[in-house]
Amino acid sequence: MPSWDILLPFSVLIVIICLAIFQIAVGHNDKINLIKELVQAENDKEVLSTRLSEVAESREISEIPENDFIKFLSESREDAFGFIANVQEAILELKTATEAKDHSRRIDAYNKLISFLPNDNDMVK
Repeated sequence: MPSWDILLPFSVLIVIICLAIFQIAVGHNDKINLIKELVQAENDKEVLSTRLSEVAESREISEIPENDFIKFLSESREDAFGFIANVQEAILELKTATEAKDHSRRIDAYNKLISFLPNDNDMVK
């Protein structure tokens, strides 16, 4: 029968070796998982970077028409207000000519007012 003096240290050594092998195996799996997560993070970074670049480009492209559209709206608004002011002026001239009972001024004011109407060719049917 073997003595406990030899068997106990040998058993402890075997247990320590088994624990070390287990720790290496678990640590190896952790390292593999860490490498997988690192690769996934790098892929996610590339996808996000590409998507961010696409969004930045589309935003730059879409800003140009928006600026042109805003400019168009501003110019159209100014033209509309100018047109309204001119028509109001012509109406006032017609009113003044009518009140003054001046037939020639009334005809001129009426013709000026009618000139603001679109031509038959310009009208949508």
